[in-house]
Amino acid sequence: MVKKCLSMIFLFTAFLAFCAVKPAGRENTVFAAADYGSSTLELYARRVASQINSRRAAAGLEPIRFCDSLNEVAILRARECATKFEPERPDGTLWFTALDAANIPYYDAGENIACGQNTPEAVMQAWMNSDEHRANILSSQFEYVGVGVYYSGGTYYWTQLFTGGLLIDGEIAPFISEQPKNVTTPVGRGVRFEVKAQGSNLSYQWYYKKKDAADWKLWNDHTSSVTYGDANAGWDGMQVRCKITDRKGMVLTSEAAVVTIVNAPIITSQPQNITTAPGSVVTFEVAAEGNGLKYQWYFKKVGATGWSRWNSHTTASTSGTANDSWNGMQVFCRVTDAGGISTDSSAATITIKQTIIITSQPENVKTAAGLTATFAISANGKGLTYQWYYKKAGASNWSLWKSHTQSSITVTANDTWNGMRVYCRITDSTGAFVNSDSALVTLIPKVSITRHPASVTTSAGRSVSFTVIAKGEGLKYQWYYKKSGASDWSLCSKHTQLTVTGIANESWNGMQVRCRVTDFANRSVYSQAAVITLKGGISVQSGPSNVVAKAGETVRFSAVAEGQKLSCQWYFKKAGSSGWTLWNGHTTPITSAKANATWDGMQVFCLFTDEYGNTASSGCATIYIIPDE
Repeated sequence: MVKKCLSMIFLFTAFLAFCAVKPAGRENTVFAAADYGSSTLELYARRVASQINSRRAAAGLEPIRFCDSLNEVAILRARECATKFEPERPDGTLWFTALDAANIPYYDAGENIACGQNTPEAVMQAWMNSDEHRANILSSQFEYVGVGVYYSGGTYYWTQLFTGGLLIDGEIAPFISEQPKNVTTPVGRGVRFEVKAQGSNLSYQWYYKKKDAADWKLWNDHTSSVTYGDANAGWDGMQVRCKITDRKGMVLTSEAAVVTIVNAPIITSQPQNITTAPGSVVTFEVAAEGNGLKYQWYFKKVGATGWSRWNSHTTASTSGTANDSWNGMQVFCRVTDAGGISTDSSAATITIKQTIIITSQPENVKTAAGLTATFAISANGKGLTYQWYYKKAGASNWSLWKSHTQSSITVTANDTWNGMRVYCRITDSTGAFVNSDSALVTLIPKVSITRHPASVTTSAGRSVSFTVIAKGEGLKYQWYYKKSGASDWSLCSKHTQLTVTGIANESWNGMQVRCRVTDFANRSVYSQAAVITLKGGISVQSGPSNVVAKAGETVRFSAVAEGQKLSCQWYFKKAGSSGWTLWNGHTTPITSAKANATWDGMQVFCLFTDEYGNTASSGCATIYIIPDE
């Protein structure tokens, strides 16, 4: 019978109804819930659903939901299979009409049937051995399952009904998604076991079986998915597993994790607490027994929430230079043997007591090569000694500044000092030390002139200016001159600004002017010399004469001057006027105009201008208007 039924399993492979939507207007059918007939059958059904999800999880698929409404139809189909083991129902309709009659919504649906297997595990294996049945179980289109189990005449009948595409009520069929892992540990170490399962309202109970024991024993009080225990020598070879029970009483049993007890490194000497001062070198030591031991130190400062790896501190004896932030810091060493088993030392605490207090730090220095620079520090403490260190720009390490062992030192800078840093280490009578802040040395470049004074072409009596622009620190200016034919430069004692101004005279023709610019380090540079060239000048030979005329008569004025490329412009001022007015259009040395009565007492003069901008005015002439006879 079993063989015959197995044969039928493979003959009636998988029956799928894709997009089998119920026809519109179908009359609702009231479906009476079928009874599994016993609690054993219901638990068998839940075990089948659980195994479906285990197989789906292994294939990377989402879990399927176990539905009471589908269970009722699946039970009905299991009973029908006892009468007619075919996809066709006893009434001649196909299997999916049972879904329609129960008003189960679906877009996709599938059915697996089997008979003759006596356990959920056996029937699941039979279905998984069939490509068509396995395709239903591992289909990503299906989201819900109902499982029917019926027992009749000494034979079990099994059905799986799958649907997808429309939302119905259901719960994830419980399954174990992650098994407990084996543990290798020394005696006395806390160990952790964890099982991961999905499902609703799951409860957990752990069991253990020691090496050579025949039976599993209840692990009292270990009732969560994660459980802990402290290993002892009797645990070697012990197995641990968890039983997970769902709301219907179905039990899933995890795989067993095995505990292996190994010898851990034995610490024979613990690190000791230390009280020291900032700047002191402190040493922590641990001694241990074991094979192929490796060491890693850890620290935790006050206020920290966790331990930090102390990088590069990987020997049994390790040292560090204490600072203020170490006060209250704890350190421990993790000793690991060749098998990867580790033992942690106890923690040692560092207490920092300040014995040296710096009251003033060395200050940054700006200087120049060849000048002295002073670095000073002051501190309170007992039996203090001082040692200065330096690190030039680009260097990676500090160098001892030999013979510089006072609290204040004065040294002569050289060209290599730019960017150099300097600090002082102060040590007290106990050997504790503290480092000062570092001071930066900046070498100021020698003064340089970025704009030289410009040569000037002008004429006697005109104002001239000379400017020098320089770059440097603490600059001072001093101007010098050398007249044409002189052999030496003369000091312009009052001219100590970057710009100087003066009124040219005839003796200035060919005179040179330059500026000496001096910086804070008394380094100086001379500007290029600017040359004064006197050109032009106007000599007025004659001016206009007074004129007596009647209104309406034409009057004439003339002026004569000598100079280069002269231009002229006449001006007038009427009697009683306070200022002179430009006489528009009168721009020649000889000019004329028709007089009128308002001109009586009017004055005129001519202003000459040469090509260099020099000006000279003629004398004034007065116009007298006489009345007609």
